[in-house]
Amino acid sequence: MTRLRVEKLTTDIFENLSFDISGPGLYGLIGRNGIGKSTLFSLLNGEVKLSKGNFSVGKVCYVPSLDIFDKYLAANDYLKLLSPKEQTEFHKNLEIMGGADFLTQKIGKYSLGMKELFTFVYVLSIRSDVLILDELLDGLDEQRRFTAYALLRQCRKEKLILLTSHNLSEVFDATDRVYILEKTSLKVIGDLATAQAQISL
Repeated sequence: MTRLRVEKLTTDIFENLSFDISGPGLYGLIGRNGIGKSTLFSLLNGEVKLSKGNFSVGKVCYVPSLDIFDKYLAANDYLKLLSPKEQTEFHKNLEIMGGADFLTQKIGKYSLGMKELFTFVYVLSIRSDVLILDELLDGLDEQRRFTAYALLRQCRKEKLILLTSHNLSEVFDATDRVYILEKTSLKVIGDLATAQAQISL
């Protein structure tokens, strides 16, 4: 179900937050620091229990932190958790991203860029309806970010993808539509200058 509907979600941060994003696509989600983007993602993922309100969402793929991976395991250990088709997809996407020679190393020895590369390719390969990328590409070099956005534009035909990044210009360039998160709503925002002004308020 490539649809994300939230109705009257109320937490310590949100007040009757309601919105509806229908159909597959690549969508940017921005907001002021502390507005609750990560909290919203954790609620959608089922990591945090919902206290008031309801939402309708399909299978969600979301990594709340790069630290979720055991530092004593290697990337290849996590590949064993994927289905054969997902493993094939992983290796195909990794090759497109430029490949990597660190899959047998323990994750605790990875640089930030290595962790982000592995995590991005991993979550992209998992079969899901909704994919949430919370500042996951910010540590990649420019060429790999460019390639990552190209991959996401391909996947948007089948998945509903939510993307956040500190680089607002890239968010506007890469996505089909950009939303700004507020306490009570998720509003479409049309241009970069308006987004920068809203976030700085």
